[in-house]
Amino acid sequence: MAPIGLLDRATEILEANGYRVSVSSEGDSSGDPITTEWDFPHELRGYQHEAVSKGLENGGGMISLPTGAGKTVVAMNLINAIEQRSIVFVHTKELLYQWRDRIDETLGVDAGVIGDGNWSEGPITVAMMQTLNERGLDNLTGNYGIAVFDEAHVTSAADTMQQVGLDIDVEWRFGLSATPWRAIDGEELEIEAAIGGTAAVVEAEQLIDEGYLAEPEFELIEPTDPRTGKDHASYHEVMKRCLEFAPSRNMAIAEKADALASDGYTTLVTVNRIDQGRLLEYALNPDIDSKEALEAISESDDEPKEVQLKANAIEQMDQIGTNTVAFLECADSTSTRQETLNEFENGDLDILTTILK
Repeated sequence: MAPIGLLDRATEILEANGYRVSVSSEGDSSGDPITTEWDFPHELRGYQHEAVSKGLENGGGMISLPTGAGKTVVAMNLINAIEQRSIVFVHTKELLYQWRDRIDETLGVDAGVIGDGNWSEGPITVAMMQTLNERGLDNLTGNYGIAVFDEAHVTSAADTMQQVGLDIDVEWRFGLSATPWRAIDGEELEIEAAIGGTAAVVEAEQLIDEGYLAEPEFELIEPTDPRTGKDHASYHEVMKRCLEFAPSRNMAIAEKADALASDGYTTLVTVNRIDQGRLLEYALNPDIDSKEALEAISESDDEPKEVQLKANAIEQMDQIGTNTVAFLECADSTSTRQETLNEFENGDLDILTTILK
């Protein structure tokens, strides 16, 4: 017994060792038929057509497209071509509602939503992994024939996606990702087990050459007063002192973000520590005073040396903000997050700082 996604790999290995392999399918994994109406305002690009064709020809599998290449459009075109009841798996609230809206607009279908306190199913349902894993696949009604795994590289990092991917019984399964293969040995096999092998790959270099993506520019920002860890300090202490609460490092980030925004760029700053995000917001927003900023990063059980570290971080930071700025964190409500993202997308917000997950 093995996961269905490894069928092609198993067949290749057996044939390479001189065995003749015959594959038969017992039972019916196809989904209920649905009717969709393709209403996309643009012609599919050549590489998108090719990705759709290869996905259909391969019978499913991983479709790797760079960020900004239109993975959602490709997936919706696949659903439109197959027209079986479909479920799209996501892992964030933002993706949950983005997919729902795109499906409604492009395929003329009222999409169901599972997650964020909702449980409704439709011809096409968008489901958060966490909710579905807690409630169980057995609670789904009707027959699903297509499963789409958005951000499929998360399969190897999240037990919930891995479990759902292995448990669901569908005729077609597609994985969408800009970075499907992981650096850790064996993780790519876990992705393949849940979704299948690679169906189509489009490289970023190709889309840059064809003018669809901008060529990225990278600049290393050096803080004016870089900090180093003390002897025998713990990892936790070093990260707080040298990264999270390092004044010169955070000021270098804030100054660069403010300069880019002042030059007309919509600027996204990602952090992986909440208090660092709050400190950057303080530096970029003159309406936040130092007392308010200290309260935001303080905990009731902080030790005296940590209180001093945080107070020094604020005292040594300047407030340079000349642009509109917001900080989004995981605890923010769905409505707040969506409203802020809409402002950022529409250009009403110059700088957005958020937690990278």
